[in-house]
Amino acid sequence: MDLITNLKRRTLWIAFVTALLIFFISLSITITINSTWLYWMILKLEKLSNNISFTTSDIWHDYRRIINYLDYPWISELNTKIHITKKALIHFRDVKNLCLVNNSLLILSAAIILKLKNKIFNNYAWWKLIFICKLVGYAIFALIFAMMVNFNNFFILFHKMLFRNNDWIFNPNVDVIIKVLPATFFLACFVEFFIILSLCLFGTQVYLKKLLLK
Repeated sequence: MDLITNLKRRTLWIAFVTALLIFFISLSITITINSTWLYWMILKLEKLSNNISFTTSDIWHDYRRIINYLDYPWISELNTKIHITKKALIHFRDVKNLCLVNNSLLILSAAIILKLKNKIFNNYAWWKLIFICKLVGYAIFALIFAMMVNFNNFFILFHKMLFRNNDWIFNPNVDVIIKVLPATFFLACFVEFFIILSLCLFGTQVYLKKLLLK
């Protein structure tokens, strides 16, 4: 009976930890995607309107249309002033599908956390969670280091892992939209994502340590 109880408790703990990590990652992605202020900053600082024959206002509103398209399931078509090729539209559709999966994981993981948060886990289990948060934190530092050493290779590998096609490779001469989505913007997005995720992990460690050391 004790064996079954311990097995059940361990299964619940693994489910809770997995859900918590997924929630942190999904939350970080969601916040980053919707940080429109970040794009506005890049838009102004790099004067992206000089790259194409559109005003800053036109580019900004098109960016908001793209974000709305990615965020909301009921928006099925992407309509922008800046011309987007069929190939680029396929890529944006693929990104939209990933965003919808991320949103679903965010809700599902939150539900699991709320369901299991009142389950009784012993102090040892919580110390293990602190250790796991530290390990994930070290992995994040390694990824940040790899990204800073060669962001171009990091960016390419990232896309090859997520997409099965090459529609993410834009030709600036044809896919003019890429001229207002510079590498510096994507780098800033990755930095923001890693910062938010690190804060989630660090906050969890601080909270649990205070709870356990009372």
